[in-house]
Amino acid sequence: VNGAFAFSAVTPDTVDNIVIRKKEKSVSLKKSLDGWKIGDKPAKAAQVVGLLETVNSLKIEDIVSKNSANQAAFGVDDSSAAELMFLSQDKTILSMKVGNSGPNVDTLYARPVKGDEVYLLSGPLTQFLRYEPGDWQEIVTTTPTTTPKKIPSAK
Repeated sequence: VNGAFAFSAVTPDTVDNIVIRKKEKSVSLKKSLDGWKIGDKPAKAAQVVGLLETVNSLKIEDIVSKNSANQAAFGVDDSSAAELMFLSQDKTILSMKVGNSGPNVDTLYARPVKGDEVYLLSGPLTQFLRYEPGDWQEIVTTTPTTTPKKIPSAK
């Protein structure tokens, strides 16, 4: 059963590109020499690593359906599911469609992108899917490098 998803292959060391697609929004997080980036801006590294560690620790609880006609009921059909892709050197390690929350806390329904089986997974993944693309970007505060000019006082 665990062969459906290569969760254990998703680690901060192996993954260098993460793509999250929700409806018409999508975000691509890429690892560079100076850390994780969203576009050319720094991404929140702790949040990215948290996502990778969460996916790495996901567990399959059960297969709930093998019929593609049931995918919409679990929210894993192409039109409503979020898609997660984890890549290493342009090779896909894991791609999955994530749907509705499951019956218990920290459970959710998912299926492999190329598969009809719907699985009940356990792990706190849904918190990461709530983020908007901008929520992945690190807020960088810059201090001005120029000193303010003194305004001559009028005498």
